[in-house]
Amino acid sequence: MNKYNFYESKFRTLESFYMWIEQGSTYDVAASQCMYYDQPQNELDEIVMPITIATRFARCGKPLGDDFKQVLKKKIESFNMLDLSKYNLNEDELKALKEEISEVSGYISN
Repeated sequence: MNKYNFYESKFRTLESFYMWIEQGSTYDVAASQCMYYDQPQNELDEIVMPITIATRFARCGKPLGDDFKQVLKKKIESFNMLDLSKYNLNEDELKALKEEISEVSGYISN
């Protein structure tokens, strides 16, 4: 498998998310629209996209809706079972991803 570009995925996700915000959507609606319209490239992308969006909620102090929390819990469970070696993440990418997973895990448990 080709190398997964973690930071490119985050950039695409945030670009789409903030496009919806700029058009007047609330954070909840922007998150839903972003995840609906943007097609994940692979299983890791399916995890990175909502986790990236959730970090914006956390860092901006926005509450997470119950439905989004459930999505995030499932994505974190999927992450814990995923074989990351097939995505060729470098040490920095892996560290950043694990930190974001941890941040979101803490945020959804509050």
